[in-house]
Amino acid sequence: MALLVADFQQVGSDIFVRGLEISGSVAYIHSRIAKNKANPGLEGTELPLIPVWRAALVGTYRASDQLSYSLGWRFSGRQHSGLFNTTTGQYPDPNPDVYGGRSSFSVFDAKLLYRMAKHWSASVGIDNIGNARYFTLYPYSQRTFFASLKFDY
Repeated sequence: MALLVADFQQVGSDIFVRGLEISGSVAYIHSRIAKNKANPGLEGTELPLIPVWRAALVGTYRASDQLSYSLGWRFSGRQHSGLFNTTTGQYPDPNPDVYGGRSSFSVFDAKLLYRMAKHWSASVGIDNIGNARYFTLYPYSQRTFFASLKFDY
């Protein structure tokens, strides 16, 4: 199994523009069954539930101490829900984009945060801005609007 993980939590502040912070991660996982004495037909096939590529990137612009804007991107490559079926010669989920399948996805999210006082903040945002349809056994939420009011002590 080959594994490459790059995690760049907060690359830095004031990148290109004063107040801009960028963070994220990327992972490459080449997971294959190397040896299986019980079922040699599985050798060389992919392990279930592990996408080859997965990545996330978030940019946050702090306009002031009270106001910030964030834009995020999430990506996951194709993954399978079960082991390769040596009898049929295919994975148990040949169609990833239906109920019961596991899709790849690439989505964007946005959020606006306002700190009203020392312990109080409010935010609004949109997850999955492009309204992408993707599945992991069941359909993920499509475009979702949210708002929150938070007290931190």
